[in-house]
Amino acid sequence: MIKKMNLLLIVVLFLSLLTLPVAAEQPDQKTVKEIEKLMKKGDEKAQKKEFDKAVDFYNQALALSTEYAPLYYGLARVNNLEKKFDDSIMNLEKAVKLDPNYTPALDLLIKTIMGIGQEKADQKLLEESNNYYLKILGIPGIETAAKDKLNQANFHIGINYSLLNDPAKANEYLPKVAEFPGLETTDKMMYVRALYQMSINYFSMTKFSEANQSFAKLIQVADLKSQYLKIYSISLYLLGVVNNELKEYKTSNDYLAQYLELTKENPSDPWAPLATFLVGANNFSVLEKEVAPIKNDANDKDKFTKIAALAKANTSIQPYLTKAIELKPDLEPAYMQLGNYYYYCQDLDNAIQIYKTLIEKFPDSQDLESYKKFLDGILKQKEEQAKKK
Repeated sequence: MIKKMNLLLIVVLFLSLLTLPVAAEQPDQKTVKEIEKLMKKGDEKAQKKEFDKAVDFYNQALALSTEYAPLYYGLARVNNLEKKFDDSIMNLEKAVKLDPNYTPALDLLIKTIMGIGQEKADQKLLEESNNYYLKILGIPGIETAAKDKLNQANFHIGINYSLLNDPAKANEYLPKVAEFPGLETTDKMMYVRALYQMSINYFSMTKFSEANQSFAKLIQVADLKSQYLKIYSISLYLLGVVNNELKEYKTSNDYLAQYLELTKENPSDPWAPLATFLVGANNFSVLEKEVAPIKNDANDKDKFTKIAALAKANTSIQPYLTKAIELKPDLEPAYMQLGNYYYYCQDLDNAIQIYKTLIEKFPDSQDLESYKKFLDGILKQKEEQAKKK
């Protein structure tokens, strides 16, 4: 058994040696001098824009050795002058592979990739842009050699994926940016944009808990209101929406109240009608929670009176729903909830009027039949009350 184990270990060790990378054979000093002479001639031709001759000198140098990192770096600089950026990137990648510590090549590689990535983004070629930025992430040792550039690449990739309507993919990158140490101080704009877009992405994916946490963190950024008022106000509004979805109605209204206060001087604000409606809707949801046990008590013969008392006591529903309809006359849910509120109040005349308006204004609504059925019920109830009198 022992002999077999030793034999096995020898075989494994031998196989592992076969897979070890072979170190590049560097040219000797004499060859380096010859290479540098040819590089210098190539650079002179490149400065005269005689690019074919410049590349020819570099090819002669490559014939002497393909293992000299500065040679690929020099050729990449010629490529950049020619605006052959893909060739430049390829040569710089070879230089960095040969010598990961060769800072000039690494710096130029990052600069070239970032430049082309931004150019493609400006041209709205977002997938192509990301193909370049992703190369930054693949550079060996980038996490330590240029972590700020890595962070910038993550930011641009995340923004591009957001613009490509792929929020899930975008949020594989943007949280890394938002969590980058010290970014809020060193590049506040990037920090705010990353956190904002990340929050929007969570919202669009209906990941409301994540969106809530992210937006809440965003509005805590120092001087956000004074420096980025639009982002601040939209974040307040969306926090209101998110907390409505999470059934945190009081918290939702706290955010919406701040939003409405900010926008009260702007009558054309596009979100004000919805924010106003949501405040009324939140208060109505609170009322429904209070009403539920009374409605479900089959033995309570006085339920309508008790429900009406609760509804009339909640004076923050009708004004907001009415205002929302005034601001946005085609806001269907506002009519429905206002009609329901009047019904809870046992104000049957107003409930009937609102439901008739709802049916008339929204004949193509998917809920039309339920509106008609509910209206019929109210009309019958009114008839029964009239008979009792």
